[in-house]
Parts: sequence; C-alpha cells; structure tokens
Amino acid sequence: MKSFLKRGFVAFAFAALVLAANRPANAAPYSYTLTDLGSLSRALYTTDTVYKPQMPENRAFGINDSGTVVGELKGQFNIGTVTTPSWKSQTHVIMWTNVGGSGQVQTNDIGMFGSAGTYPTYKALANGINSTNQMTGFYTYKASSSGGNVQVASIFNSDKSYATISNPAGYMMSVGNAINNNGVVVGYSTKTSGTSDAATAFIYDQTNGSRVIPGATVGTVVNNVVQQSKATAINNSGLVTGFSYSSAAANNRAFIYDPSTATPFSYIGTLGGSTSYGTGINDSGAVVGYSNLLSGVQHGFLYTNGNMTDLGALGGVGNTSQANAINNKGVIVGTSNNLAFVYENNQMFDLNTLIGPASSGFLLTNATGINNLGQIVGYGNLITGKNTDGSLILGEERAFAVTPTPIPPAVFLFGSGLSGMFFLRRRKTAA
Repeated sequence: MKSFLKRGFVAFAFAALVLAANRPANAAPYSYTLTDLGSLSRALYTTDTVYKPQMPENRAFGINDSGTVVGELKGQFNIGTVTTPSWKSQTHVIMWTNVGGSGQVQTNDIGMFGSAGTYPTYKALANGINSTNQMTGFYTYKASSSGGNVQVASIFNSDKSYATISNPAGYMMSVGNAINNNGVVVGYSTKTSGTSDAATAFIYDQTNGSRVIPGATVGTVVNNVVQQSKATAINNSGLVTGFSYSSAAANNRAFIYDPSTATPFSYIGTLGGSTSYGTGINDSGAVVGYSNLLSGVQHGFLYTNGNMTDLGALGGVGNTSQANAINNKGVIVGTSNNLAFVYENNQMFDLNTLIGPASSGFLLTNATGINNLGQIVGYGNLITGKNTDGSLILGEERAFAVTPTPIPPAVFLFGSGLSGMFFLRRRKTAA
C-alpha cells in the first residue's frame, strides 16, 4: 500500500511539473468575477427623501485580506426634512465587507465626521485600510461659518468612531494616505489652508505622534517653484515610499524611507526621465509607481534590489501607464490609457478583458488596490452607449472589486494525482 501511495504522489508531482512547464509565459494569470460596488452603495438609500440616486459616484481605494474595501461615496443628500428638503453635495467614507466571500456583500456608510463647535463641509474619504479594519484618509470642516476649509487626517473605525491625527508642529492641514497593520499612518501636511502652500510628507504612530519624515523636502513655494513631498504607502515593517522634490534633480523623485537603517531616507531612480513617484510598497520592500521616460512618456515602474523595471503600457511604448499598488506576491495594478490593468508574469493585462460576461456595461478605468489573495479594487464608469465613431459614452463613476477565479490548479492536480494512483492500482491488481 505504501508503494502504491508513493507512486501515486510521484504521478501527482509529475502532473504538476508538466502543467507548470506547459503554461504559456504570457498567459493571463486569472479570470475575475466582478462586483459592482456602486450599485450596492445605491441600495443604502431607497427613497428620494434621503438621497438622490441619480447623482451617486463612488470610488474604491483600498482592500485588506479579509475582503473589506474602503473608499468614498459622493452624492446629493437631504439635510433638511421630508416636507422641506435641502439637498447638499456630500462625500462620505464608505466600507464594503465580505467582498468575494460566500455571503452577501455588506455596504456601510461610515459618514463625514467633524468636531464639536465646527461647521462641516460634508466631505470625508478613506484612502487605505489595515488588517483590523482601521481606515485612514481625511475629513474637512470650517472653524467658522465664513472660514476656509480645514482638512484633517484621521483614523476611522467600522463602528463610525474616529481619531484625529495630530499634525506635525507648525502644520494645520493633513491627509492620511496609508495605514499598516501596526496602525502607523503616512501622508502629507501643509502649513496653511491656502492653495499657495506645498505638501510635506509625515509619518504618525500613537507613541511618537506626527512628525515630518526626516530627509523629505519641506514644502515651500519660492518664485512659483513648488518644492514638496508626500508619503503614499507604508508596509508592515515600517518602510515608506512616496515622492519628494530632489534639489539635485530639480524635480520630484520617488523615495524609500527605512527608519531601521543608518541613512533612512534615499531617492530611487527614474526610467530615464527626470521625475518618478512612488505609490505602493509590499512587505518585501518592492516599490511601484510611475516615472517619465527620456522621451517624456509616463510609464509605471517596479523597483527591487536597486533596479528599475519599466512595466510598459497597454497599446505599446508610446502610451502611458501608472502603477498604484503591489501585493506580497508581486502582482501589480494600476491604470494605462484610462484602462485598469493587472501586471503579472512580466506582462500587463487589460483588466476589462479578464472579467467575463458580468462586465457588460462597465468600463474599469483605474485599479487602485490589491490584497494578497489577488482581489483588486478601483473605479470605472457605466457604459451608456457608443458614439458614431465607435468610442464609448460613459456615465456615472462607480467603485468595483474583482475576485480571481482561476481554473483551480490544486483541484486539477489532485485529480491528476488520483488518476495516476488509480492507473497504478489497476496495473497492480491486474498483475
């Protein structure tokens, strides 16, 4: 019996090797099942006395490994009464849970937030989420009825509680861009609420509060030249990426900040041009973003071990692309020529071509986040028709999530192994 099992598992392993060897190098990694998160957001508001359903727009910006998605919901809400409605444009933090799970997706309007004694400006959104469903982003308010908007980075929770992130000393406006599993937030702050101010990258944790990232450019505007920095992503080891004005290059350059090293702040390269922007980082320290080529065309990049890799673009070299996020398996997502893409096996794929019949009537334009299960989120537009030249007529903007649905390799290989075992068993019986 042991010999039979051994031969069966040899057949199993052989089948695995054959499949791996014969899989085309440029094969699309998966097909995906689409979830229209925008239609689910609409379902929160079923009457015109609360919400005008003809005016919704929403975007998804982040997803964790539990399938919880965060972003923004924009629409017209009634802040008056049923009999005397008063419609107001609002943007709310929104959360979708159980995306890709066996049950129904749940949609949660987390809200707008604000502080006692202030005047709300009806805007809040979440840019990132961690494994415990803590979200970061910002909300806005006015200190007086006639004052200017103040933008406040915050940590939001699924129970609609929140904690305002303190600004670095001397700063008053801030945005949280990403939060890791330890609750560390990165983003950017400005010193005034005016449009003439420039951003400065910050990092925040509960022990040390907010501080400017050492080495990052402190935002200034001198003779109409903007010098700035923004932190855009952080991994679970505390490595940060973003972009900062490099005086040597006289342009924005992507950076890595590693507080565990003697020289924590360092610039990374470009794809031949003068600018680069870091937008995502995984737990191995691989950075993605975008850079201009020597020709001036913008392409997404992957930075690992000191090497910059040009991801290319959908439609060829002359087109543009931007990488937004990377998971721990090295799968990258972003946008190229106004089409959402996924990059795997050293090739960029138009996500619209991988989502099957359920995609009818929906154009995915930007993939903004990916988790370690390969689930992708972003936003796109409803397709309402075609122009005479064949170009699409696009309607309202909606958030989406897609869940990979590969031919199950484990099941197939297990079946192959069983077939081999059955064949060997038949031969042994016949003998």
